[in-house]
Amino acid sequence: MVRLRRRFGVAHQLQPLHTLVMRDQRDPDAIYVLSVFESEEKARAPEQDPRRAEGLQKLNALMAEVLAGPPEFVDLEVLDEITGT
Repeated sequence: MVRLRRRFGVAHQLQPLHTLVMRDQRDPDAIYVLSVFESEEKARAPEQDPRRAEGLQKLNALMAEVLAGPPEFVDLEVLDEITGT
């Protein structure tokens, strides 16, 4: 999983503020990754970069080896942030 996460970041040239990698306690095969970015624009910037095509091919091959199915992506909007002190 760590190898996959590193490859994902490199392929997408992403620099999130926070990333959580979580496993479902009732279904250990279900993995969730939540990344929070400074802005939607920064999160989507790599989508426009043609140089990432090769990295994405390698990432897709690695995901096919590791995951039971294709990843699902969801676009979420942060409404509030609560942090501990």
